[in-house]
This record gives sequence, C-alpha cells and structure tokens, in this order.
Amino acid sequence: MARSIHIAAARPTVQITQATLQNGVLTFSGSASEADSVVWDFGDGTTLAGVLSGTHSYAGNGPYRVRLYAFNGCGGDMAEVIVTHLPVASPPPWRFYPNPASNQLWVEVPADDQGEVRLYSLIGQQVTRYAVQSGLNTLPLQGVPRGLYILELRGRQAASYHRLLIE
Repeated sequence: MARSIHIAAARPTVQITQATLQNGVLTFSGSASEADSVVWDFGDGTTLAGVLSGTHSYAGNGPYRVRLYAFNGCGGDMAEVIVTHLPVASPPPWRFYPNPASNQLWVEVPADDQGEVRLYSLIGQQVTRYAVQSGLNTLPLQGVPRGLYILELRGRQAASYHRLLIE
C-alpha cells in the first residue's frame, strides 16, 4: 500500500483578505500557504476549522477580534483584524418651505430618494397627493382651501409628518 506524505518546507503563512460586518453578519475570507489546517476564531467564543471563507452571525455590534490561524508540522501563523458593525447613517431629512404657504410649496428631496407628498385635513382625509423626485420640487397649492393641514413626506425608507398652514 502506497502512502503520500506532505513535508512542509516552512511555517505556513496566513492572511485575512475580507472581514466585513454588516447587520450582524460577518462575511470573511482568507488565504493560507503551506498550511495543513486552518481555524477561524470570531472573537465571540466561537471557532470554525477547515474553511477559508464563509459567513458568521454575531449577536451584537462588536468590536470583535477576528483571527485566522494556520498550522503545519513546522509551526503556525496568525492574522488578525478587528470588526465593528457601524450602523448605516440615516438618510438626510426632507425639507419643505415656506410654512405658512400660499400658492406653492417647495419640497427638497435628498439625492437618491423619491416618493410622494400627501396633504391631509385635520380629520385625516387626503386632500391632495404629489409624486416627487430627488432635488427641489415645486408643488402648486391653488385650489387648496386655507387652513391647517397635516403634510406627509414619504420617501423610500422613511416618512415624516408635519403641520402646514395654508394662507
């Protein structure tokens, strides 16, 4: 019976090539040369052996010290990164003016957003609706009776409600 034996010429070398933590999920990958085995330590008490890439879920935002170990008969090597989940910045708010308004209302919609503007009476009846795009939108108010209204600014990710007086 023939057997092959791998003889390491040197200690292994290891490198973490990706470690991105987003929404509690770490996407990781690494490289190792001259390694007989590899082990990930995710910094939260869990480990994973035998793979160089994958995903790992965390319960919190970190920071976590992520380590990749490689071993062979000549020794071992370790690479390390620290990952922290940074929450995505909330989009800038929509702006509207003037308030009080008379003939028209200007609504500034942040870049890369769009949606609609709705005007409601104080008892919740929809008075009018406008589709808006990113940038400055001019909305005509002719035909809308004087009074106090609820203005809904609704984008792709958020909605806000404001009082609007039409004179």
